Amino acid sequence: MASKTSCFNKALVKSNLSRFWPLAAFYALIWFVSQPLYIRSHIENGLILGESLAEIQKEAAQGVMQLGFTEGAVLSFGFGGLIAMAVFSYLYSARNSTALHALPIRREEHFISHYLSGLIMLVIPNVVIFLATVIVEAAYGVLDFTSVLEWLAVVTLQNVFFFSFASLCAVVSGHLFALAVFYTVFNVLVVGLEFLVVSTLSMFIYGMGYDRPVMLDAFSPLYRFVLDSSYVDTPEGWRYAVLCAVAGLVFAAIALLLYRKRRVEAAGDVIAFRAIKPVFKYGVAFCAALFFGFVVYLVSFGDNRHAVWPFVACMIVMGSIGYFVAEALLRKSLRVFGRAWKGWICFVAVLVAIGVCLRTDAFGFEKYIPKLEDIDMAVVSDYSRPYMEGNSRSFLMNGSTFIALSEAEKEAVLKLHQSLIDRRGEYRDYDYTHEHYGDDAWHMSITYRMKNGSLVGRSYTFPTSEAILSDKDTPAALYDALMNNPETLPRLYFPEGIAEEHFRNGTVWAEGERTTLSQAQSFALYKAILKDLEAGRIGLKRLAEWKGGEYDVRIELEFNGYFPDWVGSPENEEPYRRTYFANFIVMPGSENTLEMLEGWGMVDRNNLSIIKPGQPLSADVYDELVPGFFEMAAG
Repeated sequence: MASKTSCFNKALVKSNLSRFWPLAAFYALIWFVSQPLYIRSHIENGLILGESLAEIQKEAAQGVMQLGFTEGAVLSFGFGGLIAMAVFSYLYSARNSTALHALPIRREEHFISHYLSGLIMLVIPNVVIFLATVIVEAAYGVLDFTSVLEWLAVVTLQNVFFFSFASLCAVVSGHLFALAVFYTVFNVLVVGLEFLVVSTLSMFIYGMGYDRPVMLDAFSPLYRFVLDSSYVDTPEGWRYAVLCAVAGLVFAAIALLLYRKRRVEAAGDVIAFRAIKPVFKYGVAFCAALFFGFVVYLVSFGDNRHAVWPFVACMIVMGSIGYFVAEALLRKSLRVFGRAWKGWICFVAVLVAIGVCLRTDAFGFEKYIPKLEDIDMAVVSDYSRPYMEGNSRSFLMNGSTFIALSEAEKEAVLKLHQSLIDRRGEYRDYDYTHEHYGDDAWHMSITYRMKNGSLVGRSYTFPTSEAILSDKDTPAALYDALMNNPETLPRLYFPEGIAEEHFRNGTVWAEGERTTLSQAQSFALYKAILKDLEAGRIGLKRLAEWKGGEYDVRIELEFNGYFPDWVGSPENEEPYRRTYFANFIVMPGSENTLEMLEGWGMVDRNNLSIIKPGQPLSADVYDELVPGFFEMAAG
């Protein structure tokens, strides 16, 4: 009779399910409260408010997908780790591990059985919640089967990634607490390191702004799913969810290969594999140097751009502590210096080399300016972070972003950039010490999209005053000429070819009163504002204080559309409609705008209040404006 090779053991699966079913039940309970019960409450509220079933169905579908992408990631992360800790807990006891592996069961059968039992404890509750949601929506006649099925799909994909990654951490580690730490840290490690590295470089390298969009968030699914709303039920979001699941299966395969080689005696060790121990030791040392050294430096010296060597000293001290603590954990002994001093010297030498690079600008970051012929597009923005073309569908176009497309405009941006570099000795510390110029800092960024598709971004802060603006070669004067040019000012707010159909309801705040505009009124006001923009009588950037002040009148126009040339979108971007907000402060010279508003009875020019420089807005106007103003668009 031919023998069979099994990769699945029912007894192990049943044992895990009977022992750890409370975890699956608790996971299901949280989902039951946050989805079926929430959907029922939402439907009841909609019926009380008199909403139609179609409106309720649409809102419920959106809510289900929002829960799937965001809460699904959080619960998959939490329970994926907990269930992995449960089903692989036998690995961390030498007695249990030896006894279990003494059974006539192949290593592959062990791992696959435990792995599948863990996934079952996540997937079965998903199916139960899926059916419960279908029943609730069908009972009220608002069933959107597609959205609920998509919820099941995205949550299951997230389950696969997080549980597989936790399983890999379980195999690599030899201690239950180490598994919890590794799993948690590695889920946010890349984003955290990016933040620390950028924050560190921004202190010592001129032009490197700390307020930059996260570029490596793809390596932290928890961060991206929870914090990036543009991935909720979009093609990008679904592609990313599928890629995460594929990555999870790869992690599971790697875990299986390692499981076959894992020593039973590794139970109780921090790291179960000898080859990975140096990676752990130096990884802990560098992370300790960067994080704790950064904290100690800020507390002791402040964010002084010139104090490179004190910062290196802080990194050496804190990194050395991390190095020897990691060595002690690996050796299970405090007697580590005699054996580890050679590696410690190499570690310190690397930190000193990093300090030399920071002090000398070894890679030429501060002085680099792209060549004109290599630039596809140049962007100058009020925002202190470079324009990195994020996925946001909502853009605030309040004259803060200038996109240079012509050769002459690109040359003007390069001239501004060169002027800032020429004054780096004077402006280097301007972010932190304003005593010489007073409190008149202006933050801005320059971003180049190169013809090869790469992006080059810089962030600067420079002083502005009437005296500085009078010198046409200063960065303030060059920036003023670029952003407040009446010939290009209209396109800082509106694209060409915009029509009435693109507009939605606008808003006017005048003397504390809020008025909502119709689509026709919004388009008519747009045409009036456009005339004032072309005359340079509205929408100007306040680099210096306006002598005449401003009116307590604010305008926000909202419009939708796809304008890739206007916002500088890549040619291969998938077209979809975006929402834009154009915000204006009415000035005494805004004749066409004031005439339009006065004709509608919204303002009386003879009785309008003038806001003097530095005078706050009326409280109710400010409360209305803040949410719109901080819905940043262009990164």
